[in-house]
Amino acid sequence: MGTNSSNVFHSPTVPHLILGIDSVINNRGSQFSVNTRQKGLEKEQCATLMESLGWTYEFVDYHNNIGYVDENGTAVGLLGDIYHGRIDMACGRFRMTTERLKFLTFAYPINFSVRQVYLIRDPGKKQDMSFMLMPFSTHLWILLGITIVTITLALLLIRYVEFVDNGESLKKTTSSAVYHMISFSTNFTIEAKPLPSYVTFWAVVTLWMVVWSHVIIAYYTSELRGMLIVSSKKKVPFSDFDGFVKNLREGTYRFLAPSHEWRPQCPGDRTENACVELFDRIFARNPPVIAAISQLSNDSFIRKQPIPLVSVQWYDDSRIGGKYAVWTHLTFKSDVWVIKDFYVSPAAFIVASNFSYLHELNSGIIRILPAFKKIETHYTPTYPKAILTETPKTSAFTFTQLSSIFYVHGTIMFLSFLILIGEIIYDRIHRGKMERVEVTTIALSTFVTGFRHKLKTR
Repeated sequence: MGTNSSNVFHSPTVPHLILGIDSVINNRGSQFSVNTRQKGLEKEQCATLMESLGWTYEFVDYHNNIGYVDENGTAVGLLGDIYHGRIDMACGRFRMTTERLKFLTFAYPINFSVRQVYLIRDPGKKQDMSFMLMPFSTHLWILLGITIVTITLALLLIRYVEFVDNGESLKKTTSSAVYHMISFSTNFTIEAKPLPSYVTFWAVVTLWMVVWSHVIIAYYTSELRGMLIVSSKKKVPFSDFDGFVKNLREGTYRFLAPSHEWRPQCPGDRTENACVELFDRIFARNPPVIAAISQLSNDSFIRKQPIPLVSVQWYDDSRIGGKYAVWTHLTFKSDVWVIKDFYVSPAAFIVASNFSYLHELNSGIIRILPAFKKIETHYTPTYPKAILTETPKTSAFTFTQLSSIFYVHGTIMFLSFLILIGEIIYDRIHRGKMERVEVTTIALSTFVTGFRHKLKTR
């Protein structure tokens, strides 16, 4: 059994829980390094849950001893202590596998959409980047700045062409253009009248909204999550579980694990025992490299490995929007590629089979799920635990990746300007025709009036 650490004095009138937590799965990594004394993701969520329920609790600390329960009656480690009733609950996001459900009781799932992902260290594709202002890369700041300036000048030009000739002052034209950009960027309503009638004005405004939403939402959140989405056409050694197993069998890649008990999850058509046997056979021939998975970012460690490394993690499906991604929570280089694979079992707390307060516990979990999400934002990665806890110092975005979207926007803007020029020319020609018609009409009217006057005087 682990080491006890009492947190709250308990009263016999309220439930008192003994909570088990393995230090290996307790995420202490802070995304922004704002608090180096954080409890850890799993421990903080458990403590928050207990306090919301008004229960007292104490932690029992385990170290790299999650353990297991099997059909032969063997029950060891943290999970074994829960099975035997020595502790009440395990604090951590444990996958609700079919095998575990036979022997253990799970609380309401904290997360339903969990994916198995493969982490590949690819030292042959180094992308040296440096931050100008976190979390954007220098290239992104430059391209975003160019876009903002260009669109602002476009709005100024459009307003100037249409309204200066109609008596609007240059100051009013400039302020109206700036007001438009601010209002469209921030959703603040700012009066800027009169509104331009050129179609191109609205085309540029639409373009600006596309740039703003695409860059700020997609790129910014991608960097914050630490996962840069890359093209699905990216060539990777494998793309699914079968390819992963094949590379391990052939010795093309060596498996990196934090302990000898660490095993990947298998697809749903395999039992847990069959999955364990599969990897036991593979590791008997090609033993795994035992080290913290954060070593994937350690160049000196990687250089000592004669064979490329691959590891496995389980992430919330929302963390990786595409099939492949680049892990950006690294120091100096971005050589870790992430391959998203199949869904695995939902994640939940594990409680003892004779736990008397399961209904109250489930109700409490459902009630504070938003609080769990808020706590997750203080840690990186948010699921299932901290692996690469280095403070982000670089961006994995290449100049080509960053600028591709701007090429599209630039093309649209160029076409918009061509339309604008066409509108201006048409407007000038139409206005000139109207002026000539007016002159002709006035002249004709004057002639007719004069002619009538002469007739009357005769």
